[in-house]
Amino acid sequence: MSIRNTKTRGKKIEAKVTKRIREIEPNTIESEQKKDELQRAYNNLKERFKQMTTELQVSLESLRNEITERERAEKALSEKSMYLNNILSSATEYAIATTDLDFRITYYNPMSEKIHGHKAEDVIGKTVMEIHTKEKVAPERFDQAVENVRRYGEHLYTVEKESEEGTHYIDTRISGIYDSKGELVGFANFAKDVTLQRKVDENIKKSGERYRRMTKQLLTIQDQERERISRDIHDSLGQYLATFAVQNGLIRKRLIDVNPALVKDIDEMNELLLEAIEECHRLSFELSPPALKELGLVQVLREVISGFKQRTGININFTETLAGKRLAPDKELALFRIQQEAFSNIMKHASASKIDIKLYRDKGNIHFNIVDNGQGFDTSELNQISRTGDKSVHGIGLLSMRERVRNCNGVFTIESKSGKETRIDVIIPEE
Repeated sequence: MSIRNTKTRGKKIEAKVTKRIREIEPNTIESEQKKDELQRAYNNLKERFKQMTTELQVSLESLRNEITERERAEKALSEKSMYLNNILSSATEYAIATTDLDFRITYYNPMSEKIHGHKAEDVIGKTVMEIHTKEKVAPERFDQAVENVRRYGEHLYTVEKESEEGTHYIDTRISGIYDSKGELVGFANFAKDVTLQRKVDENIKKSGERYRRMTKQLLTIQDQERERISRDIHDSLGQYLATFAVQNGLIRKRLIDVNPALVKDIDEMNELLLEAIEECHRLSFELSPPALKELGLVQVLREVISGFKQRTGININFTETLAGKRLAPDKELALFRIQQEAFSNIMKHASASKIDIKLYRDKGNIHFNIVDNGQGFDTSELNQISRTGDKSVHGIGLLSMRERVRNCNGVFTIESKSGKETRIDVIIPEE
């Protein structure tokens, strides 16, 4: 082969190689670019994986903490539930049961078993209607209970239950059970056997009625005895004193010219006799004023107030608006005696300088108010007198006032404090 051909062929090969190199070079550059892109993607993926691993570890730790807290809460709730169950189970006075909105029993404590006569395992899961089929409780009663609980927060009723021991009375209260949103989800039933308490209350009531009857009889006897003594003072002692005064007058006439000095002594004796006669009239009037039946309460009160003002010097304001209409004799007598007892206590204990008295009608009732500005007293002494019968404080007069008002179906209140004024309020029905 000639050199010329060889050069020509070499140029061709060189051209082919150059061409091939030119074809390869772009692919190599593109491959490098892809490699860089893959490296960057790998690095990003690795960083993201690392970040996600960290986030996952944080989430796992948070979840573990949450599970731990939940376990603690569940344990605490279980302990509280057990504690509450122990309290409810140990309740010795109240039968406690709970139900859902359909009155299906969910809880039944031992006292419920004792009072209602059913075992807890026999009733839990059943409705109240299923348990009390014998009693045939009307559906309307359940509707009424639900309505009262929703409207007033509770439903109250009493059950009479017959047994071999007799009738038992069970007071029952139904209240609502609410969820965290305030929605009614069930009912709680609290029942208590009040048979013994009812018997005690009945005995107390009967004793109170007997006491009031006896007190009324005693006050009646007291008034009758006062009337008798009043008549004796007026008819006997008063007459004797009056006769004595007349005899003294006759003796004075005989001695006026014989012994003037002795006449002076007789005059002094007559003055004492007149005072004694006046005192007899006052005692007779206060024991049983005949004018009370003839003139009525208002006129007699005016006379009593006038006499008390003269004897004590206490300023007394008396206002009345009865418009001349008389009250029943027993009520007039009761108010008159209350006035007497009040004046007696004021004179003995109050050291008062002013008394305000009001007597008026209002809405079918008679109101009688007595207020003094004296030194007052502790009204708890009234309870002391009631419990012990002690008469050393303000005496039995306060109890007498209260009983007289009670016998008239009225209300007696007294307000006082040591060093303060004393107020007596009496309200009795007019009819």
